[in-house]
Amino acid sequence: MRHILLAALCFLFSLAATAQESFVLNSHTLSAHIQAEINAPYCNEANGEIIINAVSTQKLAYSLDGELFQYENVFSELPAGDYMVYCMDADERMDSLTVRVSAQELLTLTDVSTSPATCGEESGKLLLEVSGGRQPVSYILNHQYPQREEYFSSLSAGDYHIRITDANGCTLDTIATIGQTGCPVYIPNIFSPNGDGVNDYFRIQTADENNVMVTRFLIFDRWGSKVYEKYDLPIHSSDGWWDGTYKRFTMNKGHFAYFVEVEFENGMKETFRGTVTLLR
Repeated sequence: MRHILLAALCFLFSLAATAQESFVLNSHTLSAHIQAEINAPYCNEANGEIIINAVSTQKLAYSLDGELFQYENVFSELPAGDYMVYCMDADERMDSLTVRVSAQELLTLTDVSTSPATCGEESGKLLLEVSGGRQPVSYILNHQYPQREEYFSSLSAGDYHIRITDANGCTLDTIATIGQTGCPVYIPNIFSPNGDGVNDYFRIQTADENNVMVTRFLIFDRWGSKVYEKYDLPIHSSDGWWDGTYKRFTMNKGHFAYFVEVEFENGMKETFRGTVTLLR
């Protein structure tokens, strides 16, 4: 009998070595060695477990409230928290131990780093940083095949859906945007400020996602008189563009000269000269 008891104890200790957390009660009342192993809840759900292993000369029953007992040694669907595990033998002698069910750390996205693509090319990059969850973690970009690496390259400009999944099946979704740089500046040669909501402003544009600044924006009539000026205008701004007026008066249709100076995010500057036709 002693050899059997020692073998059972060794088995319990080996289980404890692989468990996430365990609690032990050497009960003199029940003449039993009782060990409660914890399977921590994950994905922020009530799916934790308390598994009770006991070495006793009698069959034991178990309860979490001291009233409703069961012979099954597993309590499941438990949220994180502290629990009192009651053990009772056939003579209704009871003993108890307190156990803590600690939740696994949630899978969390801590950082998203992106590098823009060169205009029209697939040269963008994406780097993710996560914490928590259970390893290994996999990453899926735009519903493609999953990968273990948190790094993606050869990306064109645009929005990307990312699903992150840990070994427990916990998922995390996010959207990352790859910008683009090195795109040409577009200056229209005609506009029609007639209030129809279409092409009402003489506006400089680019597909570049970086902070491109129009440092000087000057408009001259055919006699060389300056009719509009604007400085340090972000190219992606919706305000500040010429609406075809001068001192609040509507200009007649005709050709106007412009001088535009643009500064890119890397400090490089470029100037543009030309004419734009105002239509009514």
